[in-house]
Amino acid sequence: MIPMLKKRTAFALLAACVTVLFLPTTAAGKGKAPRVELLKIVEMVEPAFPMKLTVDGVVRGAVDVIIGVDAEGRLDDYLVTMYSKQAFADEIAAVLGRWRFEPTRVDGAPVWTRAMLSFSFEAQGVVITRAALDGVTMLTGSMLEQANRVRVLTRQSELDGPLVVAHTVAPLYPAQFAENGRTGAVTVDFFVDGEGRVRLPVVEGETHPWFANSAVEAILQWRFEPPLKKGRPTVVNARQQFVFGAGAGGTR
Repeated sequence: MIPMLKKRTAFALLAACVTVLFLPTTAAGKGKAPRVELLKIVEMVEPAFPMKLTVDGVVRGAVDVIIGVDAEGRLDDYLVTMYSKQAFADEIAAVLGRWRFEPTRVDGAPVWTRAMLSFSFEAQGVVITRAALDGVTMLTGSMLEQANRVRVLTRQSELDGPLVVAHTVAPLYPAQFAENGRTGAVTVDFFVDGEGRVRLPVVEGETHPWFANSAVEAILQWRFEPPLKKGRPTVVNARQQFVFGAGAGGTR
């Protein structure tokens, strides 16, 4: 749940689910869970209700967007995953880059964060509300069943064919582990956009930061054949596991 200023606006920020880039194992290895301070919105430029839609008799709308916020509190990337009208999605895209955040902190250190935001537009001003969502499970589950909305995020089972990797890069084995040969496994959760690019990757579970950084740096260089649904480019969620050993190439 993302704290925010309460004020009257032309939309309601309904929901937020936050995922950090990775959770370090340092604290967990000592039997102590890391202390996490979640992302906060500190400056928000309000999206306006598109006037051209009111002429058409539209009085409400919705947009879901996944954002990536860096350790400085700046918007790093975003993906619109659902909208009721393109004009609502365009309005969110126009203002989102001017938002400012207090980054998530893990044991006091700022980290890159992925979050999901849902916007509900009304022709009349409403008070901002907020609620928790159940992460990507919610994104790929019941939210996709809402009627009269354009779903940009697609299940892999709905694609015209299997997701095909066109280019891969193996993550480098951290040089810091060269002497002791430490091993580890990293699972990266990410999105593939309509051009086949990897977007908004995060590491699932706990791992050493050096393994996590290496895996994320590698997956960002991967390319896929554009995912298609009924012949049209779409966005799909995917996961990839990397197993690190001390051998050549960094993974095994």
